[in-house]
Amino acid sequence: IFIDIGANQGCTSILASKVFSNNQNNGVVISFEPSSFSFGLMERNIKLNKCNNIFAFNRAVSSKKLKLYLNENDKENSGASHISEKGNPIIAGPIKVEDLRKITKNNDIFIKIDTEGYEMFVIEGLEELFKEKLVHKLLVEIDELNLIKYGSSSIELYNCLEKYGFKPIIGLKKGHYDEVFIKKT
Repeated sequence: IFIDIGANQGCTSILASKVFSNNQNNGVVISFEPSSFSFGLMERNIKLNKCNNIFAFNRAVSSKKLKLYLNENDKENSGASHISEKGNPIIAGPIKVEDLRKITKNNDIFIKIDTEGYEMFVIEGLEELFKEKLVHKLLVEIDELNLIKYGSSSIELYNCLEKYGFKPIIGLKKGHYDEVFIKKT
């Protein structure tokens, strides 16, 4: 299972879908994108690329079920949409094991998170998957300035994932980068 949180227009989801299709391993991609505009583009891209193993959801992932607001003011960069005090209302909630079981029985999960600073709330929304030891790898966008906007930090994010049994490949740095976390053996 590849879970794409903050899927935007679906590029990463489509790549994962093609990898699964080429390997003929019955893998599935589960994509979450809260922006209605980006979600529409993602659905179109999925159809154009004939990706029948992608399950796309027009919602955010968060620590609990709630209504949030998405700021989509940057018309030049759909990937810059972010949770805000005002904007378009969206639905958010955690990912539950029982919901995944409705799609697949696979237990090997790889997750990509790119949520413009909202990553800690997303990680909290994955708690059930971590406790069931279903997640094996994560790719997380780290942007200290964006994390601070939501009352978090990169150190807090690293410590949280270490608590769940993950170690980073790159290690804590300054600035904006992508980090891969793998399950400790």
